[in-house]
Amino acid sequence: MNLPLLITNDEHVPIYMQVVHQVRYLITSRQLAEGDQLPSVRELATQLGVNSGTIALAYRTLQQDRLIESRRGTGTFVAGQPDENQRLAARLRKLAQHVDELVRQGHALGFDGAEIRQALSSQVMSRPRVLPVVLALRGKRAAMKYAPLISDALPDEVLPDVRPADLAQLHKDEPERARLYDGAYFTITFQSSVPVLDAVLRDAGIDSEIVGITANLTEGAKAKLRGLATDAHACLVTESYNVNSALALVSQNSSLDVSRLPVITERSTPDEFARHEGATMLYTFGMLDTLEERGVPLERRVELAFTLSEDSRARLRSLLDPRAALAAAD
Repeated sequence: MNLPLLITNDEHVPIYMQVVHQVRYLITSRQLAEGDQLPSVRELATQLGVNSGTIALAYRTLQQDRLIESRRGTGTFVAGQPDENQRLAARLRKLAQHVDELVRQGHALGFDGAEIRQALSSQVMSRPRVLPVVLALRGKRAAMKYAPLISDALPDEVLPDVRPADLAQLHKDEPERARLYDGAYFTITFQSSVPVLDAVLRDAGIDSEIVGITANLTEGAKAKLRGLATDAHACLVTESYNVNSALALVSQNSSLDVSRLPVITERSTPDEFARHEGATMLYTFGMLDTLEERGVPLERRVELAFTLSEDSRARLRSLLDPRAALAAAD
């Protein structure tokens, strides 16, 4: 099978990482589903016109991220996600530990089983069911943008307490990390960030269930891209790690020739930005501050705006119901 990948001569992003970013997006957006077979290293290298060693390195990186797996004698496939029953079993074990501690403390205070049960029942009936979750994304601003969407998608029977967090800050700010995880067990992040976040939390000794979500272009963003003329004076403004994925989206949803589309990233110089002053800026949310600093008027901005995928909404709605979660996964 041919994968819809674009390779550019970007000195800041090695070719193998361009492949990694785009294959990761295809998987996390469910354009490639669990169990789908990927091209062999040689096939993909031939398709893209690059060295086989480059593709092999990209595949190894994706395997380390647990997104793909190699099966001896058959090929490379999109990997499966952790079993929902295993996740539930882990939560039940933690619940048993907390209940055991409660009973131990109750006995130490001189109460018998009936008195402890009555006190517990009274508290359960009188307290609202609050669900604290940490939303860790690349940048606090992005997390704050998605927080209301997460709250809206969580089960109706709980009161969501969504705590926006910068993924990078979680790694280095221990007091902030402790505040965010005070009473919280679930962490929500984009599927592509799950391996990095998992490593950060394990290093910090935080026991958390990570819930990976995905996002799709909004219908409004697709309509704006389709409305651009083939010869429109446009420029892509996005993060350096996101260039190829953003170009692929523009290619899929517009008539623009992306091979000739200028690209500006956080690494571009002011002179590079000035050369495209009159262009329509196709931008991703993370570059909004850059556009505002440059004074780009609203009429020359087209955001590649994303929203939660329906698959992610279904998973969040079924978060506390393992049977529904299994059905959503199918």
